[in-house]
Amino acid sequence: MNNPFEFVMALVAMGMVTGLLASVVRTVGRSLERKHGAATGELPQLRAEVDALRIEVAEQQDLRQRLLDLEERLDFAERLLARERGPALPKGQ
Repeated sequence: MNNPFEFVMALVAMGMVTGLLASVVRTVGRSLERKHGAATGELPQLRAEVDALRIEVAEQQDLRQRLLDLEERLDFAERLLARERGPALPKGQ
Protein backbone atom coordinates (compact mmCIF):
# COMPACT_ATOMS: atom_id res chain seq x y z
CA MET A 1 0.00 0.00 0.00
CA ASN A 2 1.84 2.97 -1.29
CA ASN A 3 -1.17 5.23 -1.19
CA PRO A 4 -1.95 6.77 2.25
CA PHE A 5 -5.64 6.91 1.31
CA GLU A 6 -5.76 3.11 0.88
CA PHE A 7 -4.05 2.68 4.25
CA VAL A 8 -6.58 4.91 5.99
CA MET A 9 -9.48 3.16 4.25
CA ALA A 10 -8.08 -0.25 5.32
CA LEU A 11 -7.89 0.99 8.94
CA VAL A 12 -11.45 2.31 8.75
CA ALA A 13 -12.68 -0.99 7.29
CA MET A 14 -10.94 -3.00 10.04
CA GLY A 15 -12.44 -0.70 12.66
CA MET A 16 -15.91 -1.12 11.20
CA VAL A 17 -15.56 -4.91 11.09
CA THR A 18 -14.31 -4.94 14.68
CA GLY A 19 -17.17 -2.71 15.79
CA LEU A 20 -19.68 -4.89 13.98
CA LEU A 21 -18.29 -8.06 15.57
CA ALA A 22 -18.30 -6.43 19.02
CA SER A 23 -21.93 -5.41 18.49
CA VAL A 24 -22.90 -8.95 17.47
CA VAL A 25 -21.09 -10.43 20.48
CA ARG A 26 -22.80 -7.94 22.82
CA THR A 27 -26.21 -8.71 21.30
CA VAL A 28 -25.70 -12.46 21.63
CA GLY A 29 -24.47 -11.97 25.20
CA ARG A 30 -27.52 -9.93 26.14
CA SER A 31 -29.79 -12.50 24.53
CA LEU A 32 -28.16 -15.31 26.49
CA GLU A 33 -28.32 -13.25 29.66
CA ARG A 34 -32.06 -12.69 29.20
CA LYS A 35 -32.58 -16.34 28.36
CA HIS A 36 -30.62 -17.52 31.39
CA GLY A 37 -31.40 -14.52 33.57
CA ALA A 38 -33.20 -16.70 36.09
CA ALA A 39 -30.04 -18.72 36.53
CA THR A 40 -28.02 -15.64 37.44
CA GLY A 41 -30.81 -14.55 39.80
CA GLU A 42 -30.51 -17.88 41.57
CA LEU A 43 -26.86 -17.30 42.42
CA PRO A 44 -27.48 -15.47 45.73
CA GLN A 45 -30.00 -18.14 46.72
CA LEU A 46 -27.51 -20.90 45.89
CA ARG A 47 -24.80 -19.15 47.92
CA ALA A 48 -27.17 -18.90 50.89
CA GLU A 49 -27.97 -22.61 50.59
CA VAL A 50 -24.26 -23.47 50.46
CA ASP A 51 -23.64 -21.36 53.56
CA ALA A 52 -26.52 -23.10 55.35
CA LEU A 53 -25.10 -26.49 54.38
CA ARG A 54 -21.66 -25.48 55.68
CA ILE A 55 -23.22 -24.52 59.02
CA GLU A 56 -25.09 -27.83 59.14
CA VAL A 57 -21.93 -29.80 58.37
CA ALA A 58 -20.06 -27.93 61.11
CA GLU A 59 -22.84 -28.77 63.58
CA GLN A 60 -22.76 -32.42 62.52
CA GLN A 61 -19.00 -32.53 62.99
CA ASP A 62 -19.46 -31.09 66.48
CA LEU A 63 -22.11 -33.69 67.29
CA ARG A 64 -19.86 -36.44 65.91
CA GLN A 65 -17.02 -35.31 68.15
CA ARG A 66 -19.34 -35.28 71.17
CA LEU A 67 -20.53 -38.79 70.29
CA LEU A 68 -16.92 -40.00 70.06
CA ASP A 69 -16.20 -38.48 73.48
CA LEU A 70 -19.26 -40.22 74.95
CA GLU A 71 -18.17 -43.54 73.42
CA GLU A 72 -14.74 -43.16 75.02
CA ARG A 73 -16.33 -42.42 78.41
CA LEU A 74 -18.65 -45.41 78.08
CA ASP A 75 -15.74 -47.70 77.17
CA PHE A 76 -13.80 -46.40 80.17
CA ALA A 77 -16.77 -46.98 82.50
CA GLU A 78 -17.28 -50.49 81.13
CA ARG A 79 -13.59 -51.34 81.67
CA LEU A 80 -13.71 -49.89 85.17
CA LEU A 81 -16.82 -51.88 86.08
CA ALA A 82 -15.44 -55.08 84.57
CA ARG A 83 -12.22 -54.73 86.57
CA GLU A 84 -14.00 -54.12 89.89
CA ARG A 85 -16.34 -57.10 89.58
CA GLY A 86 -15.79 -59.97 91.88
CA PRO A 87 -15.84 -63.56 90.80
CA ALA A 88 -18.68 -64.38 88.48
CA LEU A 89 -21.66 -66.20 89.93
CA PRO A 90 -22.09 -69.75 88.79
CA LYS A 91 -24.79 -70.33 86.24
CA GLY A 92 -28.21 -71.15 87.56
CA GLN A 93 -27.93 -69.19 90.80
